[in-house]
Amino acid sequence: MYICEESFFFFKKKKKGDFENCKQVSNRIKRDLQERAEGFNILIQDCAITHLEFSQEFAKAVEDKQIAQQEAEQAKYLVSMAEQDKKSKIIAAEGEAKAAQLIGEAMRRNPVFAELRRIDAARQVAHVLSNSHNRIFLNSDALLINMMSDFVKTPQQKQAQ
Repeated sequence: MYICEESFFFFKKKKKGDFENCKQVSNRIKRDLQERAEGFNILIQDCAITHLEFSQEFAKAVEDKQIAQQEAEQAKYLVSMAEQDKKSKIIAAEGEAKAAQLIGEAMRRNPVFAELRRIDAARQVAHVLSNSHNRIFLNSDALLINMMSDFVKTPQQKQAQ
């Protein structure tokens, strides 16, 4: 078995020359083997790399690098999600501000608009309460359901006039 950690760097992926780098490593290993075998009067005509093994430290370093890259990609994804969330919150806030502005303008132009909103709120509360299986006793003034208070004057209001 021939362990060659320094030759690994020839196998790094590049756009050009990948095949030539593999040939260089193979030729270098063949040359080293031929030089060593000459001392024993062995002639090596060809060699093929069928299994290349790296030290545990080197393999761990490669694995750690891959883990770091995955963590970096995850961090990029989280940042992207946070940016999208920020943009959606900004858009929602702008929409709410515009709605508040339109409601304010409608109330200035027509004071009855507020009364219509109050009636709509009372209708929604009444709908929820009517669908409930529980018996509920509530003060109608607190729930904006007492619609007659603005139209029918109490005895105290009549005396005040």
